[in-house]
Amino acid sequence: MNALHVGIAGPIGTGDVAHLLDHPERLPCAMHGATLLVSLIEELLSRGCRVSAFTVEPSLAPRVDNIVCGTGGRFTLYYVPIRRRSMRFEQGVRGRILDLYRLERQALVAAMRRAAPDVVHAHWQYEYGWAAVDSGIPHVVTCHDAPWLILRMLPNAYRFGRLLMARHVLRHAGVVSAVSPYLATALSRMTGTPIDVVPNPLPSALKAPRTPRSTPVPARPPRVAMIINGWGKRKNADRGLLAMHHLQHRFPGVECHLIGPDFGPGERAQTWAQAGGLDEGFEYHGRMPYAAVQSKLESMDLLIHPALEESFGMTIAEAMSFGIPVVAGRDSGAVPWVTGDGAAGRLVDVRSEVAMADAAAALLETPSDYARCSEFGLTRARDMFAPAAVVDAYAVLYERALRRGTIGPLLYQ
Repeated sequence: MNALHVGIAGPIGTGDVAHLLDHPERLPCAMHGATLLVSLIEELLSRGCRVSAFTVEPSLAPRVDNIVCGTGGRFTLYYVPIRRRSMRFEQGVRGRILDLYRLERQALVAAMRRAAPDVVHAHWQYEYGWAAVDSGIPHVVTCHDAPWLILRMLPNAYRFGRLLMARHVLRHAGVVSAVSPYLATALSRMTGTPIDVVPNPLPSALKAPRTPRSTPVPARPPRVAMIINGWGKRKNADRGLLAMHHLQHRFPGVECHLIGPDFGPGERAQTWAQAGGLDEGFEYHGRMPYAAVQSKLESMDLLIHPALEESFGMTIAEAMSFGIPVVAGRDSGAVPWVTGDGAAGRLVDVRSEVAMADAAAALLETPSDYARCSEFGLTRARDMFAPAAVVDAYAVLYERALRRGTIGPLLYQ
């Protein structure tokens, strides 16, 4: 186990891995990372593995050879440049989608070959997955979204380019996984390679034992959260706000907390709510550090998740790990699977704000249902989404990738 050198490729923010690095204050920090990758890195390091990670960084000058490296013990993080513009030219450099991220891919390949891990585990089937394929190193590509579904919701040239990238990667990748059965089915038309299902891992900090919760009603007004990564059609945030507005009539004094980009004071969500006369009773937190989001979520009694489509739904899994029941979409992609067909809360038609509000009220007003959903969510999160369980599943894929390529050390002793 301690002989394996794993490469993790994907969006990683310096702040999220600062505790693993020597002198992180000297490293670039403009990239916003995916915290699920931190969970994987921490679990691999805890098993004695050596980990080299590869990410893009917008603060670096766009040159293929401009690679910055940070280290700490058995962990090394390589930063390569990413062009800031997706379509337009800037300072004589064309937008990155116009050549399908060629500069970024070449730089990632150079960093991977310099690090020379036994296996590269690339997250997202775009520039990271393409670089893993081109590196010539045994690799696993994990898919986190379905590009043709995103293109259908966001029809533009950039999303079409991303679809072309994913198509190329999935046709050439050696071992492929997806984070939910829903996503594996959606991507099956794009590859002849079997797609394994391995869910996203929860943060290691959330694995502490917890007990099921009880509804706060009628002792005090409930605290309800909506945590969404931006405003838009796919996120369906306007319906979520309307559902919270209905709850304000059912539970006077209810706290409605809004978290994520576009949900801060004066940002898009508040502007929309004020225009409709709905602004009263909402608390706008906006973008917050990940640890602060988790602290705020832990203090909530209910999560409303109005998204029309999710390939996984990390916020839902995180709420479940706290024992917080969830109201979410019955037709929203992977959401039913993550919630155990709704056993961790209620699944409804999220196009209806009334349906979401009624489901939330029913949970809060029925102590037995609330406690049962809380207990189920805790158990499912611990059994399926814990970092140890997820890395056990990925270990099998790493072994498969190694056997397809060069013979190397295996994760299991």
